Amino acid sequence: MKRNFHVQISQRGARDNTLPRLYQTTAIVDSESDREHGNYSSQISYCLSSLGCLNFLDAPEDRNKLKVILQNLPRFPLQQMNNLGYGNFHRVEILLAGSQQLDIPEFQKTARKLATYLLTKAEQTSFFCILPNLHPDIYNPAFLTGMAGIGYELLRLEYPDLLPSIILRQS
Repeated sequence: MKRNFHVQISQRGARDNTLPRLYQTTAIVDSESDREHGNYSSQISYCLSSLGCLNFLDAPEDRNKLKVILQNLPRFPLQQMNNLGYGNFHRVEILLAGSQQLDIPEFQKTARKLATYLLTKAEQTSFFCILPNLHPDIYNPAFLTGMAGIGYELLRLEYPDLLPSIILRQS
């Protein structure tokens, strides 16, 4: 399978090296992993590279590894930040994108539960922590590191088939 992948890449030419980089990232993270328990050195990086590669590399072993990681992702502690770029709403998006790519509705339910928890926590504290050391009174309208991204992700949870995944760069 991997040999065929390299052939496909060489046929596409050198105009875009995104896929080889995704494949290389997946291979590096996979080599540092404990596959049996779904413990990968970088859960998020592996999810991103695997989700992106599934459109091109759709091997059962890749799907199984990704499924194990997504099943184990909720047991890892949440971050302080809630932004879409790399915070807790990024994790919501990974679960939602994983649900769509793998066709497993359970991950969408997990994404909804996490978003509900984050909304409840924000309601209790009266703010979303979107960047470290940012005073709660400062409003950040940015997409990846601010409120616009959180709003987009909440809309995407409601309409996943209408709004594209940002992390997968769908159009």
